[in-house]
Amino acid sequence: MTPERFIEMLDRDDEYLKYDRIENMRHPRRDIAAFLLLSELVPSDGTIIEGADHDIIYLTDITTLCDAGITEEQVIELVRLGCSQMDGEYMTMYERLRPTQMAFR
Repeated sequence: MTPERFIEMLDRDDEYLKYDRIENMRHPRRDIAAFLLLSELVPSDGTIIEGADHDIIYLTDITTLCDAGITEEQVIELVRLGCSQMDGEYMTMYERLRPTQMAFR
């Protein structure tokens, strides 16, 4: 998958926060379920959270996930769990709104 396709899929509003559509939740808490999926995709001793800014956490960078072979189904699962993207570099997670919907953007 290309980073461009990944970003396009992360921006799908029809799947955002639709975690009730996930057949096999990895964990009852959606943030932990997203972290578990990211950990499966990119096993490491490092961290999943790359940074934070006010109400947004920045997760694993998009290029790393594409290089790891993330599938379209896995991207949709992450979107359903509340993951999005900002500026095409990192996945992000925010409780209710996508970063692009926030007032300061």
